[in-house]
Amino acid sequence: TKNGQDYIIDNNGQWWRLTTFITGTTSLNQPKTADNAWQTAFGFGCFTAALTHFPVEKLQITIPNFHDLPNRFAMFSEAWKSANPTRKKQAGRAMKKTVEYSYLITTTQALWPTLPLRVTHNDTKINNILLDKTTHKPVAVIDWDTIMPGTILSDFGDLVRTAACTADEEETDLAKVDINLEYLDALKAGFLSGCGGSLTDLEQKTLWFGAKNIIFEQALRFLTDFLQDDIYYKTTHPTHNLMRAENQFALLDALCRERKSDDN
Repeated sequence: TKNGQDYIIDNNGQWWRLTTFITGTTSLNQPKTADNAWQTAFGFGCFTAALTHFPVEKLQITIPNFHDLPNRFAMFSEAWKSANPTRKKQAGRAMKKTVEYSYLITTTQALWPTLPLRVTHNDTKINNILLDKTTHKPVAVIDWDTIMPGTILSDFGDLVRTAACTADEEETDLAKVDINLEYLDALKAGFLSGCGGSLTDLEQKTLWFGAKNIIFEQALRFLTDFLQDDIYYKTTHPTHNLMRAENQFALLDALCRERKSDDN
């Protein structure tokens, strides 16, 4: 800024900060190769390992209950009760999927208290890793706004949700929504390598459950927003959020077919 600071407060009282520009790097919206998937997961794993001993209790919770599946289900249940009849009828297929996967909530409630509380990124999309343009190796984890206390299963889960899918969450042809098995295995291998032995046995054993948990959570978020007449996500047509929810349920179906148990 003109006074030499690395932040500024605008006329509306909003804070804006500068970050270092890292030359020679690029980002991807989807992996182009299995190595892209491995390197991305390795980068997030290194992030986890580097902060293993950070005093997590010093972090502020920037978004309360962000990756909290039972809370998301409670929000969905309230939305279902008050939704208009037309939207409830349209959401019939998604509602059946919600009931089918509701067992994940009970498992989450039992599992989460047994997991270490860690510094988690909470938005582990592949484009939140800067890769070296030449070597394609990870250089930096970016987009720190959602860093807060959490479980590592959420970080690994969102990585799978966004980097192992054959189509993104905007795809309306559900036949195209599947899991890329090569990328899926590369993500787990790269992540564990980056973590370098910092994860507990239970965390390693339940990584696939983390992926199922986060995909179900995202489906519920889209479905809840649809039932609330689209108050959170930007939409371009009346059933946009419903289609996104059905897309995520199709992805969850695919993952559960390929990884029937959490430790295979």
